[in-house]
Amino acid sequence: MYLAFNENLMNRNTQVPCPSSSERRLLGVSRHASIDSQLKALKSFSRRLTLALDAFRDDHKVLERLYYKGKNQHRLSLFWRRVSEIRRFCQRLNELHIDQVVDILWKSFFSDGVLPFDRRATKGSWTHFPDRPFVTLVSQKLNMCSALVTRMQERLTEAYRSFTLAMQSGAFLQLILTLVAVVSRIRMVCEVLHSILQINLDITRHILDILPAAPPSILPENTVLSLPIVEVSQTDKMDIDLLDISKSFGPEIDISTSSKPNVPARTIIKHNVSSAATLRPKYGNHTSKKKTKKVKDEIDNIFGF
Repeated sequence: MYLAFNENLMNRNTQVPCPSSSERRLLGVSRHASIDSQLKALKSFSRRLTLALDAFRDDHKVLERLYYKGKNQHRLSLFWRRVSEIRRFCQRLNELHIDQVVDILWKSFFSDGVLPFDRRATKGSWTHFPDRPFVTLVSQKLNMCSALVTRMQERLTEAYRSFTLAMQSGAFLQLILTLVAVVSRIRMVCEVLHSILQINLDITRHILDILPAAPPSILPENTVLSLPIVEVSQTDKMDIDLLDISKSFGPEIDISTSSKPNVPARTIIKHNVSSAATLRPKYGNHTSKKKTKKVKDEIDNIFGF
């Protein structure tokens, strides 16, 4: 376990990148209720994590003050080696800034991932969700911090035993009693931190299970898209019919230059004249009357009429 802890500790300075968030509508509606419950729990335990780390930082400041006051005088003592070791562990825990990492994870559900975050957006419902690589990195940070706190508890217990043995000599009794009190308080805070970190780690794992494995911009297979219905005019229909005809006859017919068929001009003129003649309105009754032949009498025959 110690080798695995050292391997994780090598990456304690890894910075958490800016999250890449997607819009809420890209996540299935069936998963919204699960995200709501996990965000509610994450908000509650992130506050507890912040309070526990504030108490830890206060004790760490007291330990730093005691270290700088006594390092020149007691740096060769055996119990002082325990003080230096506990101080290094406390510095490593502060370098993780695990409370800020969890806070960024919670705020990534209320913003598009652009820093700094707008605190007014967190008062409403969540509008975005982060990508899986970012949540995975947060989960790794929480796991690493939990392993560090576990190792600290072991070292704090050993330091307490070392200080108890040093008290029997009676030398520097006031300093050793102060160190015992500080180490005992840090040990209690670490127990609270470990339990909160485990809960936050479980929350991030549940969020990973809820988030989709594929990027939300890529549609899965067998997805039916509803396209809008577009009305086609009469001229567009004629163009579409001509395009179908050209495809049926092969590539010899080219209709890219004109949407109308290639018809001689003389034929078009005759067609227009004939169509205009058929459409000319008729006014009045144009029926022809038969002329009646005038009957000639005898007088007309005499005069030659």
